[in-house]
Amino acid sequence: MDRRIKRFIGLGLASVVILVVAVALTLPVSGASKAKPWEVWDYSKEKPVRGGYLHTAGARDVGLLNPNHWPVNDWLVINFFFEKLLITDGNYRPVPWMVVSWDYPDPLTCIMELKKGITYHDGTAFNAASVKYLLDYIKNKKNGCWSRAWIKPIKSVEVVDEYTLKWTFKEQWAAFLGIIANVPGYMISPEILKQDTRKVKVSDSTPVGTGQWILEDRSHGNYIKAKRNPNWWFGKSIGHPDMP
Repeated sequence: MDRRIKRFIGLGLASVVILVVAVALTLPVSGASKAKPWEVWDYSKEKPVRGGYLHTAGARDVGLLNPNHWPVNDWLVINFFFEKLLITDGNYRPVPWMVVSWDYPDPLTCIMELKKGITYHDGTAFNAASVKYLLDYIKNKKNGCWSRAWIKPIKSVEVVDEYTLKWTFKEQWAAFLGIIANVPGYMISPEILKQDTRKVKVSDSTPVGTGQWILEDRSHGNYIKAKRNPNWWFGKSIGHPDMP
């Protein structure tokens, strides 16, 4: 839906989620006088419209908005902005999301083909070079990524062509796909990462991913506002370009 998200943070309070969703629902009632206020949803005067804000609440401020830097206190907010190369199903098995396929020509090598037609919020193309840039960024000690230890077995990431990557490992690594389906697999625009310095990490306050939401405004310790990504690749790929 063409809906914006506004997430409020109430410090020291238990997490509360308030969802206001327009649902076409008519509950049968025996008489108007017996109906509870929440049992009657009458659209005769005001029809549901696109737009508006969905309000949710959390107990703490999200923290930093680069998932590779700490602290991150609200991963639901991180998922507004970023998507991972792979996700996991109900049995925690890796499932392609931003990739088409992968293959192991030998125990120390993985060849991965990426999906085409995906862009970051800033218009940068999602491709093999952008993935390599992110992994090299995480591996670089000066960037202070707590997730660096997770990808220690990676020896190198090479660009084979625009949408193909070659991963080389220092040793046989059965957990590779599971790790890429976790924090190190959140795709971040290389253009925002290039603005990070040793002292100032722009990516901590400016989340530029490929996800269905784009940062609109933030008040630290108070709220985060997000607007829909009109160019979300997944909606287009299934014939619903108006998603989310």
